[in-house]
This record gives sequence, C-alpha cells and structure tokens, in this order.
Amino acid sequence: MDEVWHTYMHMIAMQRTREIRQVTGEPAYPHTVTYRRLLEADAKLSERWEKDLLKLVWTTVSEISVNAYLELLSRDRSVQPLHSLVPRLHARDESAHSSVMVEVAKALYVHMNAEQRRAFADSLPKALHAFVEQDFAVWPGILRAAGFEKADEIVEDCRRQAGTGLLVRDFSGVRRIVREMELEDQVDFDFGDE
Repeated sequence: MDEVWHTYMHMIAMQRTREIRQVTGEPAYPHTVTYRRLLEADAKLSERWEKDLLKLVWTTVSEISVNAYLELLSRDRSVQPLHSLVPRLHARDESAHSSVMVEVAKALYVHMNAEQRRAFADSLPKALHAFVEQDFAVWPGILRAAGFEKADEIVEDCRRQAGTGLLVRDFSGVRRIVREMELEDQVDFDFGDE
C-alpha cells in the first residue's frame, strides 16, 4: 500500500503540471531501466525460489537506495517546486522504513541455505547497478513530445559524455547491509570510498 501512495503522489503532481501546461498527449514510455534489468535477470532463472529471491533483493536495494534519488530531485533548483516537494515528502516517508527493510532482509538471510545466500549476494550488485543506472531509453520520446528535433541525437550525445553512467552514487544504504550481513568478500561491487 505504501508504494501505491507514493505513486499516487507523483501522479497527482504530474497531472497538475499537464493541466497547467495544457499537455494533452504523452509518449508511451518504456519500462524503467530498473524493471527492465529485473526482467532480464528473472528470465535467466528457472527455479521459483531463485525468482522470488531476486525480487527480494531488487526490493531491498530499491527501498534502501531510493532516498538518494529522491534527494537528488528534491534539491534540484531547476525542478518545478511541486516536483521537488513530492520527492521530498516521498523521501521522508522512505527514510522512516528503509531501515525496516534492512532488518527484514537480514532476518530472512539467516534462514537461507548456502545456495540461497550465494544467490542473494550475487544478485545485490545486479540490483544496485539497475537502480543507479542512467535510463536513456525514455528521453527520446519525451524530447520528441516536447517538439525537439533530433531527439535521438541529443540523447546519444548525453550518453557518450563521460561520467553519465550512474544516476546517483550514494551506495551507503546497500553498503551498510553488506557490512552488517558480513558479505564484503562475496558482493562484487565497487562502493567507492564510503
């Protein structure tokens, strides 16, 4: 129910902006990169427990990491005030329960067998990459809808710029869970200098 409320808040803000700006049509958006990566990883698995575990890991990473993205939006002065307020409110709510998700993951992990624990550790970097990856697939449609010619070329120029691979670089939440679960030697991800 929590995610339904968050989605509703963002949808209301977007609807209000469309009304004010008199935007009547919108492009058909592709699934987010995070969801596309989940579907790709899920398609490679055959066992039900593997698929369920993958979803647990994706949920855990998303719940723990979303605040970095929401804070990025809420502090951006170029974003319309309503569209920075909603992420700020969303971030406050998320910060109240992301620590709960850490505890849930830890509590479930201790009951996993060795194969499940390995799968959990192997999935963490995949989920983290999927969550912080720049999503260039949606922008050509948005730019075309806004009347920009050469939308594909503009997005491709952005993609080629150095340093555009990751949307956010705050891995502290996932780094914390890796430390607390003593998975440092099993999780193949460069957390940087945190």
